[in-house]
Amino acid sequence: MFHTARDRGRASAAPSSPRGRVTLLAGAIAAILLSMTCAGPAVAQDSWVEVTTPGPSPRYDAVACYDPDLQRIVLVGGFVVGNIPNLETWVWDGLAWTQLAVSPPGVHFAVSAEALAYDRARGRLVLFASGWTANASTWELEGNAWVWKADLGPAPRHNPGMAYDSDRNRIVLFGGNSRSGTTTYPFGDLWEWDGVQWTDVTVAGPDPRYSPVLQYDSARQTLFMAGGSHQIPSPTTWGFSAGSWTLLSYVGAYQHNLSSAYDDLRSRVIVSGGLPDMGEPQQWNGSSWSPIGLVGDGLPARARGAMVYFPPFDQTMIFGGASDNYATIRGDTWVLSRIDPAFDPAPQSATGLHGGTITLTAGVVNLPPNVVRYWRWQKDGVPLSDGNGVAGATTSTLRLEPLTTAMSGTYELALQVSNPSLGPWISPPAQVSVTCPPPTIGVEPLDEIAVEGAAVTFTVGATGCGTLSYQWRKNSIAIPGATQAMYTIPSIAPGDAGTYQAQVSDGFGSVLSRVALLNVPPGPVFQSISTRFVSAQDAVFSWILLSPARCAVEYGGTAALGQTTALSPEGVTGEIVVSRGGRARFFYRLRAIDDLNQVAITPIRELVFPSGAPRLSVVAVPPRSRIDWISPGDGIPVGIVVQNAASAPVFGRIEIVAATLANAPPRDPSGALVLPRIVAPSLQGLSSVRMVPDLVFSRSEMGAPGGAMVVLSGTLRWYASSLPGSAFQDVRFSHRFRLP
Repeated sequence: MFHTARDRGRASAAPSSPRGRVTLLAGAIAAILLSMTCAGPAVAQDSWVEVTTPGPSPRYDAVACYDPDLQRIVLVGGFVVGNIPNLETWVWDGLAWTQLAVSPPGVHFAVSAEALAYDRARGRLVLFASGWTANASTWELEGNAWVWKADLGPAPRHNPGMAYDSDRNRIVLFGGNSRSGTTTYPFGDLWEWDGVQWTDVTVAGPDPRYSPVLQYDSARQTLFMAGGSHQIPSPTTWGFSAGSWTLLSYVGAYQHNLSSAYDDLRSRVIVSGGLPDMGEPQQWNGSSWSPIGLVGDGLPARARGAMVYFPPFDQTMIFGGASDNYATIRGDTWVLSRIDPAFDPAPQSATGLHGGTITLTAGVVNLPPNVVRYWRWQKDGVPLSDGNGVAGATTSTLRLEPLTTAMSGTYELALQVSNPSLGPWISPPAQVSVTCPPPTIGVEPLDEIAVEGAAVTFTVGATGCGTLSYQWRKNSIAIPGATQAMYTIPSIAPGDAGTYQAQVSDGFGSVLSRVALLNVPPGPVFQSISTRFVSAQDAVFSWILLSPARCAVEYGGTAALGQTTALSPEGVTGEIVVSRGGRARFFYRLRAIDDLNQVAITPIRELVFPSGAPRLSVVAVPPRSRIDWISPGDGIPVGIVVQNAASAPVFGRIEIVAATLANAPPRDPSGALVLPRIVAPSLQGLSSVRMVPDLVFSRSEMGAPGGAMVVLSGTLRWYASSLPGSAFQDVRFSHRFRLP
């Protein structure tokens, strides 16, 4: 014999509950991903692969056949847990199971679906249903219902073989078993269904048996029969053609309750499982039996499973079945498939910039669509996981973002299927190269002016992919030791004047900064000059020098100047007040002289003094509420807003020198008078200003009840200049409002 005994404990230990199946699947996935890290390249191979999809409940002895018109497998009946017959009808489209909402055949609880075949000539699914000793009937699927066709025909029986003979356009039924009391006995009769009635064909042939394999061998135009049992399993293989049986082999499928299918593409009959020893899958090529030669195992041992060849995917599907002692009843779906994937498209090499994005993608062909794919990208032979810039490590598309130079390397995609003993298949390698642009300078060194003895620092700021290095240059020549982002000259000498530039490198390139000029003038150097007006006739000139010196302002009504102020005290800062003296135009420059009589002179500039006179007025903001001042609710706050209706500024301070509300003066909480009160030190660039805080008057001192009309009157004073002794002007104001 060529069959091999299997470990029966493996079948009985397989979980039978859905929860157990989920646990098994999770473990299988983990095993698959682990295998990708250690297995070598795979080759083309026929293998069992589980298709994890919801479907019929666990059952055995379901009958199934292929419907070529609708390109689907139809499965009917079976026995579920508790040995209870189930007459549901399901279809398999290669990807998923769908239950058909059809009325089941028969009405008797003891009826079960016993054999199913497709009548190609009439385009009908034909079902033989029966109980042990009664209710044998024939049905055909029409639309959404099983339609009864006949009761006369084969005697009631279980486990017959049935197939469609395409040569004679007949459905042929052979064998099965029945029961008398507690004794079962097999049948050896042969029946044919022509679409109208059954005919008993009397012909010598195989011994009576039940659960035989019966398939039509279209390549040889022969009905093929093997296996089955009567007391003991039969090893013989038979062919039925031209109305007679022919013994083909004495050595064969020495099993009963086999699962079988006819592979049209390879012209072979496939059998698997069966009793008594759950034998390994075998194939009949028309003249002899041989092992299929599967790579790996995968398919759990079983008998009484429903097996059908599915041409659209070139697969043999098996569903359900049971262990030899029925301890485990299965509801899983497996396919025997040629696993010969090829990567198309293969991942392509790519180059990207540091911080950018690279996407690698691959596809696979020559792999049936219902075979579950497990992907794992690897870099330089090491499996990848999501995170740290990697996304899609377990998909067919890998995204690297943001790119770093560490991501450069060789990338491959490993493919595995749901049978951990297969694969992995490794894609052609793709080279990823991450390059970096030269460093980028964000902070450029600035020009500097410094006097002898002062300190100067040049600074450059840059970013880059790698570790940055610096080299400062003076007049295009590298400065020894100047290799930091900042270069400092602690004490300037005249020879330090020149151009300074930084070269920044990071291993991926280098870049030069702008050229910064260091000027070391021989004398005083003005770092900054500013002016401000203190009146319509007077301006203050301020300066900052790099080294101590004395300064004067030269000025006049024309660019010829003509007048000079006295020299200021020696220092690096100072200021001088100059009056325009009624000049229509005013020109000036500053002169500095140090203790070595070295001179610095600024360019001549014109200063435009403001013209016109301010026009100030006072607006009172009436009180909206009372405040606790001297006593609860006694304080009446009044806001004071000063407005300037002219464009001319007020250079001196603005203050309220007198104010009364209903003849009462403003006071502070201690009762002291608060006038005069400064509103603002000046009013330049603004058209109005509000005094803070408000003036507060005592209601009790005014003697005015709530709701009374009162008058706020007073005097506003503004000064023409911020200089001491400035002239001023007074503005009277008066406002009426109602007390709260």
